[in-house]
Amino acid sequence: MELAPDIWRFRDVQSVEDVIKAREEWISEAQAAAPHFRSPKPTVYFHVRVSRRSNPQKDIVRLDISEDELKSRFLVPRKEGRPVVVGGTVIPIDDLAKLSISRSEQPTGDLLSQPAIRAKIVESRTFATPEDWLIADLCDDVTDEFIVEESGKVTGLPEVPVKVVATPSRIVPYIDERIAEAIEAKAATSTFDVGKLLALIRELNANYLGERTYAAHALLRAILDHIPPLLGQPNFVAVVNNYQWTRTDKGYLQRLLNCKMQADDALHRQISARPCVLRFADLPASVCLNKLLQECADKL
Repeated sequence: MELAPDIWRFRDVQSVEDVIKAREEWISEAQAAAPHFRSPKPTVYFHVRVSRRSNPQKDIVRLDISEDELKSRFLVPRKEGRPVVVGGTVIPIDDLAKLSISRSEQPTGDLLSQPAIRAKIVESRTFATPEDWLIADLCDDVTDEFIVEESGKVTGLPEVPVKVVATPSRIVPYIDERIAEAIEAKAATSTFDVGKLLALIRELNANYLGERTYAAHALLRAILDHIPPLLGQPNFVAVVNNYQWTRTDKGYLQRLLNCKMQADDALHRQISARPCVLRFADLPASVCLNKLLQECADKL
């Protein structure tokens, strides 16, 4: 048994009840003497929007966090090549496409109570745009104050060894967005219904950014089979051989024709003991499909 100087507190103890009373008095004195600290109210509030390569249509937003939480939960893991965890979702570093940081002097609850802010949200909002995205976007963008994209270093943090992680180079859609916009712009006046074509374009871009080999090949094949009537041809072989292409563009189209065989591989090859050797890198260069769809847009 070890006796400490505080044993004097039990000098008059005669029973179990006395022990309990002496302990309660001791604890009460300690609580009264201890200073009561309250967490200081943040002077600024940070809001983070995380974009993922695997799901570019659905960003994750975290509102009203402190600068310490911003650094510990987002910036340090990003710098060290570790996954970022947001709302229970684990985002591997190679799936992290973009980290956007905004700042406000008031919490979002107070911002939403202001008629001017509510009006801006109503004005900016579309059916598919979540409110928390808009709140984060309406605040001051301070991403460049914390992230230096060229070096990957985070300002205001001690130097730590950086783990080098290979990340996909696909940060640009497979099909140029301007071509998709040109097709959509003619939807109202064209005799063709381009709804399915636009859906295929969106899905192919999403699967390309996510590096999904089989889905990307299958969607490319679907587009090639879908567009021949736009160019007055019965099938894609006729598109390549009978349409009036320049020499360069016909070379692009020939690559797409050759790729149809790869799509058959992705869709129809049965399981066996041999590994599949079809790779994401086997997709034809995006310029080939962009040239084809550009011509389709012009003919609508």
